[in-house]
Amino acid sequence: RLTLSFKMPKIKDAEIFEHDSRRKEAVDKMMLEGSWSMDLTKYDINDVNSPMVYSDQFKKILGYAPNTSVFPDVMGSWITKIHPDDVAVASAAMQKQLADSSGRTVFDMEYRVRHKSGEYIWVRASSYVVWSDDKVPLMAAGTILDISKQKKNQMQFEEEMEPNIESLRAGIAEIATNVEKATQQMQEVSGKQEEVTRAANEIENAVNDSMEIIGSIQNITRQTNLLSL
Repeated sequence: RLTLSFKMPKIKDAEIFEHDSRRKEAVDKMMLEGSWSMDLTKYDINDVNSPMVYSDQFKKILGYAPNTSVFPDVMGSWITKIHPDDVAVASAAMQKQLADSSGRTVFDMEYRVRHKSGEYIWVRASSYVVWSDDKVPLMAAGTILDISKQKKNQMQFEEEMEPNIESLRAGIAEIATNVEKATQQMQEVSGKQEEVTRAANEIENAVNDSMEIIGSIQNITRQTNLLSL
């Protein structure tokens, strides 16, 4: 009997780290979304100076080069660029997610972020929180996706469709008015039908009464004839 045994080569930790780094870099370049993450065991997500890990695509979406001092890897680089009208809603949604240790609360919303050019772009943001067994937040991570073109197309579509929508609303209102008039007419016809039916019943009763009177007259006539004889 021939027994073959194989031993897997031992890979050094540095090689594993290098491999994972290359894989992560390749995935980040392929993704349209920009990713971010934060270690919640060391840093506070509400502190603008807390260190963050931003992917190259994340910075690219906002118009920044991967290695730039203009966009340091801290929370403030991102949070301070959210549109003032969207800050309160985004912050409340994030706090709600961090308050739910079950992990079921989802952060998924659209808001505006200031691009390096100074203009605001629309992004779709989502995040996930990793919790320990004893309900302690360990890690927060998420993505953003540039949806400015979709938003622009949507607003353009709504602008172009607005006259048609107004025309449709007017048509629906006119139809509703006509239906109401038709309903009133049907009610009037129904009322007249009831009057006709009631009059017919009265005529029928009158005819029956008349027939009874005629019958009585005929009886009287017969009796008169007998008396004449």
